[in-house]
Amino acid sequence: MKGIRTALLFFGLMVFCAISALSNVRAADCFEVKHLDFFGIDESTRVSWSDSEWEALLNRPESESGNDTGFLIPLLVVQLKDFYPACNKEIDQKRYANLKRLYFKIRKQEIPRFDRDEAAKVIEFIRDDFYTQLQDDRSLASMIFTFDDGPFYGAAIESGLTSSPYERVKTDFGELTLSRMDGGIALAARDKEGKVMWAKLMEGVVPERKLRNMTFVPEPIQKTSLATIAHFFAEGERLRVYMRPDGRFMFYYDSW
Repeated sequence: MKGIRTALLFFGLMVFCAISALSNVRAADCFEVKHLDFFGIDESTRVSWSDSEWEALLNRPESESGNDTGFLIPLLVVQLKDFYPACNKEIDQKRYANLKRLYFKIRKQEIPRFDRDEAAKVIEFIRDDFYTQLQDDRSLASMIFTFDDGPFYGAAIESGLTSSPYERVKTDFGELTLSRMDGGIALAARDKEGKVMWAKLMEGVVPERKLRNMTFVPEPIQKTSLATIAHFFAEGERLRVYMRPDGRFMFYYDSW
């Protein structure tokens, strides 16, 4: 499985490298797809896959078509807008069929059928399904393209923090603090009144291994429409924590 995952990640890297060369077309305002900023793409993003790449993706065994290809979902959704009737009257039926088929293969769903306006209704269905996934933390994590380990969730601290923060940074919802606890690092989110919203004892790739050194990077807060992302150095490696814009903890990734 590690070999498959590595191959897919390298394929994904190739995809995202291709994006920069193929993103110069101005996106029409005919069919909006929201929240693409979270994935580092926009509505002008287009990727051209070869016939052999399409064949490899579409013919993967169902048992291998789960979350390891979830990072392709945002790319598929944004490219399907090319086939929305208000955006384009000339449709490349083969490309449309491939994008649609791959989306539902990854989602392990049957392609819906409609009596009329099939392309418009299918694409609207896919966009709505995409939006639904974005509200679920685990589904959202599966759509993040990364070489890092995760997602991780840390160990919830229920008994309260036992030491004062050694670092803190302001956020839109309040602040994030780092403190030392039980031989490890406690990351906490506080609201604007200073009340602790959540606190986590940060764990490494091996769950029983606590992180013992962790600090904010310069300018650590990244804001997107779906999440606030806090960036850290932990044990000499990069670590990023995802939170909903209201500060609710989601998950983190560790670059080991």
